[in-house]
Amino acid sequence: MNQRIFSDRPKDDIGAAAFPSPMATELPVSRRFGGRIAELASELTVHRRQKIIGAGLDGTVALLLFDEQSVPEVVPAFERLAAEMVPEDLLSTNPPRVLGARKRPGAAQRFPQSVACYVPEFEAAEKTSGAHGSPADLVWAARTRWALGTSREAATDLWDGVRAMARPYLPNQATPLPPPIRLDRSPATAGGRTRALLLDFLTGPVEGAGTWESLCARLTVAIRDLAGAVAWDLRDASAPLGSAARPAAPSARPGPSMAGTIQRAKGETHAATLILDCLGRTGQKYDVEQALAFLAGQGELGRASETVKQAMQLVFVAATRPTHLLAFATLKEHAAPHAAALESRGWLIRDISPSR
Repeated sequence: MNQRIFSDRPKDDIGAAAFPSPMATELPVSRRFGGRIAELASELTVHRRQKIIGAGLDGTVALLLFDEQSVPEVVPAFERLAAEMVPEDLLSTNPPRVLGARKRPGAAQRFPQSVACYVPEFEAAEKTSGAHGSPADLVWAARTRWALGTSREAATDLWDGVRAMARPYLPNQATPLPPPIRLDRSPATAGGRTRALLLDFLTGPVEGAGTWESLCARLTVAIRDLAGAVAWDLRDASAPLGSAARPAAPSARPGPSMAGTIQRAKGETHAATLILDCLGRTGQKYDVEQALAFLAGQGELGRASETVKQAMQLVFVAATRPTHLLAFATLKEHAAPHAAALESRGWLIRDISPSR
């Protein structure tokens, strides 16, 4: 129940107010990570206090300290640390992940405050994601993400883009198409057929007019089954995905740390995860800074404001992703009151600022 990160307000269509059920069974054991991460995660349980038991490897918890001048060095420093702490063969198939609660900067005059501040290319990717000129562009962008190891984001981007293209043709301009996490897996249902088709678009052969048109036609039928009568055919706005119109293929070797939002990473398993210090939605408090205070024993989560609790929910979700290495990154002045207490708990603390 502590993986829930969205609003607690009732939603009539999915019954969110009834979650978790009074009869729900608690599952406190995680085989993803070991005792060190489990102990930390237990202290960040917001919805219901819970003692989490780690049955996996006893990994490393680290804290990277930086100043404003060294913000561009945060992700490279994390990658070097991951190379030290995680077996090379595992990193080659499961590259380290970089997560933050905010995509891009807001109006506040503070730095850094979002994922895009640490990873400038992330904002450019976000602006192009879902805003493609044609279905072919959308599919190629999603396939590129898939090849770089972000399969969940690739599938989400592809389906979100298709939903956006279909929206004007849906009855009464409604949006009955479900988000990707609610597409079921049965091949006997429209949702299951849609899920399978998305995988075909992402991983199968798509080039050539015959193959491309066949995939588009099958997806159009699946969408009609999901949404009812839709006066739209994906082929009307599409052209075959051919090599002449597409960018160069992505490299097959593992890419650098892949950046994303905590919200998108929910449910994933990583070899190594970095949580970036980002401003909360009010633009007043940094989430990792607040988490470090609680983890250092300098605050009571039960007495925290709702804004701080919401930030802790996100930090909890991110902190329960990795198997081997969990790292936090924050400005030196944010960590100063807590560093000694955290180091006494066995945290690895590294100062990457030039003035260290």
